[in-house]
Amino acid sequence: MSNGERFKILINITKTFWDRFILNIQGVASIEFAIISPAIALLFIGIVQLSWGLTVNRRVHQISNLTGDLIARTPITSSDELEGIFRTHSLLMRPYDIEPLKMIATHVVADLNSTSVCWSYTNSTDVAAYQTGATYELPEEILNKGESLIVIESEYLYRPILFSLFVNEPITFREKLFHAPRTSTTITLDGQEC
Repeated sequence: MSNGERFKILINITKTFWDRFILNIQGVASIEFAIISPAIALLFIGIVQLSWGLTVNRRVHQISNLTGDLIARTPITSSDELEGIFRTHSLLMRPYDIEPLKMIATHVVADLNSTSVCWSYTNSTDVAAYQTGATYELPEEILNKGESLIVIESEYLYRPILFSLFVNEPITFREKLFHAPRTSTTITLDGQEC
């Protein structure tokens, strides 16, 4: 056999091998799945984390609204009643952790020139309540002289499980809601009138 014939045979074998390799599609689906599945898994986990975050944000808003509404319903309240209202938050947040929720309920009264704190109550030792008599800034024209508001300020530090591996900072959800007293112009706390 001459070198030319050997070379033709080698070319035919190589050509046949590459033709079979290109036309063989039996393992392509499994290779594609192996390449795409980590991205799909990350996308799925990210969507789940996003939905949990949106649920936590919605619950923080609902709890803030409920707290302000319950306080605004009665002309007289006590620290024990407020503590009871704040204790229900753990039931409303289930299955999510209640510890990151910080909330302040503040009764703000308007006089001729300014708005001031009548009383303030918080559910956390990490957050200080406002001092009685301190000036409280409200949006303009939200309150007329002699009127009052219950202001609920809440903050929740949400830590997504997956993204905490990459980003160490929590996502902060904040709410600030206003409720007018329903049955009186002011709300008395523990006998302390405004």
